[in-house]
Amino acid sequence: PGSRSRDGRGEPGRQPADERRRSAHQMAAGAAEPLLVAGGYGPEVRFLDALRGEVRRTLVLQDYGHVNCLTVSPGARSLAVAGNPHVRLFAMEGGAQGAPEQALCSYEGHRGNVSAVGFEAAGRWLYTGSEDGSVRVWDCRSRRCQLCYENGPGAFERTAVHAVALHPNQVELVVGDARGRIAVWDLAANRTRRTLVPEEGVPVRSVCIAPDARALVGANHEGTCYVWRLSDDSLEPLQKIEAHGAYVLRCRFSPEAKHLATTSADCTTSLWRSHAEGFAQCFTLVGHSKWVWDCAFSSDGQYIVTASSDCTCRLWDVRTGTQRLEFAGFKKGVTAIALVDACDRVGTEDKGCPSIRSAELDVHRLLSTPHLEEQR
Repeated sequence: PGSRSRDGRGEPGRQPADERRRSAHQMAAGAAEPLLVAGGYGPEVRFLDALRGEVRRTLVLQDYGHVNCLTVSPGARSLAVAGNPHVRLFAMEGGAQGAPEQALCSYEGHRGNVSAVGFEAAGRWLYTGSEDGSVRVWDCRSRRCQLCYENGPGAFERTAVHAVALHPNQVELVVGDARGRIAVWDLAANRTRRTLVPEEGVPVRSVCIAPDARALVGANHEGTCYVWRLSDDSLEPLQKIEAHGAYVLRCRFSPEAKHLATTSADCTTSLWRSHAEGFAQCFTLVGHSKWVWDCAFSSDGQYIVTASSDCTCRLWDVRTGTQRLEFAGFKKGVTAIALVDACDRVGTEDKGCPSIRSAELDVHRLLSTPHLEEQR
């Protein structure tokens, strides 16, 4: 039997117009479905269908004991994977399933665990932060380190860097370290413009900046998040959030800055709704049995994926706090993820292509009992 037209009558050999457009976008993109990219304690990265949980590809990493962090380039053509002390760039497409894959390039220079990696908006350069006490800016094509920020008072005393975030202005990096400091590094002037110390001696684990550049958040090992209001010339303290009873491992803004997510060693993720005076908690996502290391929002901010040491990732509906999918089958804990909608890829700018925001989840994988604790 052929596909049914919009009026319900079968037309053998023909597709509805919207399906034909979708197929054309799938062929243009090379891969059609939204992807969840996940790495962790083992030397591999998995690419999964984010709607169904099926593994599409496994990238085997040479000389990696584990994956600390990863990020997808603008246009989703390449993937940067950071470990100890490697930082390498891989193609998003290609490679034999399960076979070791040659990196597109390597960025050599760090001497310790690489704790942060990210691209600038055009994908021309990337930045890395490391427990060796340095932050580096790399030219993606030449592989050369263009700038190096050394975090500490002297050449032989460096403080481990735990977190780095790029300001939307693309010329400032915010750096969080093991001594509890948050530094703003001006790349154009190659100097530290501002240093914040919310709690002396309490390590800053994660930092994030709102996409609209209105707020900066720093999260620490005491489970506390500090929020500052950003302006061109100042950082104004806005809010102190007692977010968790254990380490905050990651804080992230949704793409439109409507929500803040915090993941924790207490095995939960908290969602916070933005308002004029800061953030108010709306949900605690309960379901993981071990530390929740990372999270990633869908491109419209309606869904969030969390990653845990319990060898699973979980997809949640941000609007209701309900769990929709569980990505299981990982051999080891998952510590780093990226979520890529098909429309985020080069050549798929038309919003008719499939994404988490427009496609229905596989009903056979929906969980009947949402793990949710609503804050009232």
